[in-house]
Amino acid sequence: MEENETAAAEDPKKEAEPISVLAHIATDLAEHLYERRFGSIVPWKSEVTRLIETLQKRSNHNVLLYGPVGVGKRTMVLRLAEQIARGKVSSQLRDKRILEITLPSVLPFVQNPDDFERVLFHAIKEAVERGDAILYFNQLENFLSEMNGGLSGGANLLEIATRQTQLQVIASMSEWAYQKALYEHPWVQTNLVPIRVAEPSTDLARRIIRVVRGKLERFHGIEITADAVDKAIDLSSYYIRSRVLPGKALELLDEACAAGVVRARSDRRRPAAVDAAAVAETMSRRLGIPVEKLYDRAGGYLLHLEANLLARVKGQDKVVRSVSDVIRVAKLGLSSQAERPDGCFLFIGPSGVGKNQLARRLAIELFGSADHLLHLDMAQYTGEDAAQKLLGTRGTPGQKGILAALIERRPNAVLLIDGIEKAHPKVGPILLQILKEGKTTDEEGRQLTFKGATVVVIANSDNLLQDEEQKTVGFLDAEHTKSTELQRRAIQQAAENFFAADFLQAFDAVLYFSPLTPETVRAIAEIEIEAIRERLAQR
Repeated sequence: MEENETAAAEDPKKEAEPISVLAHIATDLAEHLYERRFGSIVPWKSEVTRLIETLQKRSNHNVLLYGPVGVGKRTMVLRLAEQIARGKVSSQLRDKRILEITLPSVLPFVQNPDDFERVLFHAIKEAVERGDAILYFNQLENFLSEMNGGLSGGANLLEIATRQTQLQVIASMSEWAYQKALYEHPWVQTNLVPIRVAEPSTDLARRIIRVVRGKLERFHGIEITADAVDKAIDLSSYYIRSRVLPGKALELLDEACAAGVVRARSDRRRPAAVDAAAVAETMSRRLGIPVEKLYDRAGGYLLHLEANLLARVKGQDKVVRSVSDVIRVAKLGLSSQAERPDGCFLFIGPSGVGKNQLARRLAIELFGSADHLLHLDMAQYTGEDAAQKLLGTRGTPGQKGILAALIERRPNAVLLIDGIEKAHPKVGPILLQILKEGKTTDEEGRQLTFKGATVVVIANSDNLLQDEEQKTVGFLDAEHTKSTELQRRAIQQAAENFFAADFLQAFDAVLYFSPLTPETVRAIAEIEIEAIRERLAQR
């Protein structure tokens, strides 16, 4: 052996075998067909057909799959890899290998920022030289420097890769990343044929999950009942508005299975089957909403919402009735604008009349806890940086704005915008989009959805009124009760003068709170005293 090594060393023409970059950073999907999430069901037959047709073109044969997180974009590519492996494609694709590249697979070989560009260059060069590779960049946005925290060079190299006639490229992105990339990287639109992967219907999602639940059962060693599948689809569809089927339902089932196994081990018994109740308990823990409210979202608590609110919020009966009516219509799915929040309200009135109290009680009645009240004090958003505070700052992907932080933590909540009259004008367009569309977009391009929230905006009437004589404290003595209606009209006129018409029209209800009478103040005091007694009794 020593002689051979010496001979090799003495022969200057003998070169070492070239190192394969793709072997280190890419995954051959033909070897991972077991990861197909949806079994034998193909949710997007037309999209798969279009994917194959595009790859077979002589030019412009690169594809961008975009769609919501969890919809199954990678599964589509796995489906193509399976068809290639089985020879069910034309001769142009029959000998191809789909090689998946992700940012996590590249990073171990990146010691400094320059290495990132070098590794990608050699991977693309090797793929072109091989001639049998289709490069699949999963989550393309991670390779674009504006979206990955500063690893530069990726965008330029990928643009070059998509111009190679000898190489086919598949990329996938979320919808928000796709819209952002179109603006910042025009080549994404010109060099890649976009194919949108839409959320499957509820019925198709149910069929998919019933087919693939066996994988979860084998992994966790626990049975999943048919009603558990139905409950996972039902609850995830209603409460997880920012994700799509079937991904969000599968994640919920996975979490319920894990919880069932852990519980069984702690009790030293055989794991029971995961049923609808187990799925509901898992969702309850995730959302912080009591199980009974998950089961009763279209039943008792909505029927008794008005009575429960009236028992705690005194002196504002008309306001409470209006709020209850709007909430019932929204929660029962009867609204003609299903994408909007579940009720948008503007509360106007003097201090101390119950505006904040009603918002707090709404959170308790709708979601079981005051923890579901997300409070934003507009006194902190009066400067030029108000929009940045709410939505984050472009170029800082790790730093979310306060809106993203709040709504991602509690997507089902009462969002309370307190003191809107103090806010900087830049806050208005953000809030208006939330009220009208149930969503907004942060500075990194992420879409924030508020479909599961109820939005309450509060304005202090004293800050709207110009005439000092029209201002009042939050209660009236007997001599001033006759002037209440005149004061309400003055406040309404002041609000219409202060706020833009389209802003006021974006609410389901603009509600004026009346000052409290002495009798109402006594009733509120009795409620608070009783609450103190109950807390003391529990100690």
